[in-house]
Amino acid sequence: DEEGATYFFAPDDEIPAEITEEFPGIQSNYAEAVEAAKDIGTDMEVVPVKTFEDALDFLNSLEVETSAAAFSHTIFNMIPQELIA
Repeated sequence: DEEGATYFFAPDDEIPAEITEEFPGIQSNYAEAVEAAKDIGTDMEVVPVKTFEDALDFLNSLEVETSAAAFSHTIFNMIPQELIA
């Protein structure tokens, strides 16, 4: 979070019944990560993944604004207004 990450991939494997019987309070890594994110008040989105492919699918689903207009608007907003006027 301090490094500016937007997403955190957390394994969301199913816990076998025999494990949950022996350790009733056990949670998946994903559930623990969601809880930790709330505790630290992060804006990062915790993304559940079961496979590497799940992570790639998530990344590929993100919309990235790459138009020249969007780029020029971003650059324009970075220039101090007193230099433009």
